[in-house]
Amino acid sequence: MELVLSKEEVELLEELLSVEQNTLPVEIHHCRVSDYKDLLKKKQSIVVDLLKKIQKGA
Repeated sequence: MELVLSKEEVELLEELLSVEQNTLPVEIHHCRVSDYKDLLKKKQSIVVDLLKKIQKGA
C-alpha cells in the first residue's frame, strides 16, 4: 500500500506524532494499571516508528 500525502499533511502528521511522543512517557509514568501501561508502551513504540518513517521520507 502506498500513501501519497502533501507536504502540509506530512508536516501536520509529524507535529501530531511529536506531541504524542512527548506526552506518552508522562502518561506511562502515571499509569497504575499494568495492562493499560503495556498498551501505552506499545502505542509509544508505534509512534516512534511512524515518526522515523515520516522523517525518512521527508
